[in-house]
Amino acid sequence: MTMEKVYYLLKKNNLDLAEQLIDELLNLNKEHKLIESDKLILLNYLAFIKYFKEDFESCCSLNKKVIEIDSKNAYAHKGMGLALVKLNKIDEGILFLEKAIKIDPLFYDAYYDLTLIYYENNMSDKTKEIIALIESKFFSGKDSEHQINSEEINAFNELKKLTINTPEYYNE
Repeated sequence: MTMEKVYYLLKKNNLDLAEQLIDELLNLNKEHKLIESDKLILLNYLAFIKYFKEDFESCCSLNKKVIEIDSKNAYAHKGMGLALVKLNKIDEGILFLEKAIKIDPLFYDAYYDLTLIYYENNMSDKTKEIIALIESKFFSGKDSEHQINSEEINAFNELKKLTINTPEYYNE
């Protein structure tokens, strides 16, 4: 029930209360061991909260803990990559996002975020490359590997408009 409450609070964007509940659960974990998978979920949620509160150092620390426990956690690699980019460690952040994609080749959010980072850092060849990859992997009709929801489709279309309608996109 408590894990569901954390999820509910996050969905309602009540980050402070969710963070408080997660801290309590992780402190309780010292006495009553949580299932490892629940601990990982809570650490991922807490890293997410720290990111949106712009505490990027804490976000990195939490994602590092998750990765130490589960080196194949694509969500933690993505979170680490995004936080590193915010800390102006662009190249290192890109490597973590690329690793997230290698771990989970159907992790649409990682592709999307990587596209934005390439675009924002004037890497137009990489931007073109990842947009083509997203189109082939997620938008190629019946042959696509993964179906994405309408919100993701709309976000991608906006991203594509933004990147393609930029003069730098054509200059390389």
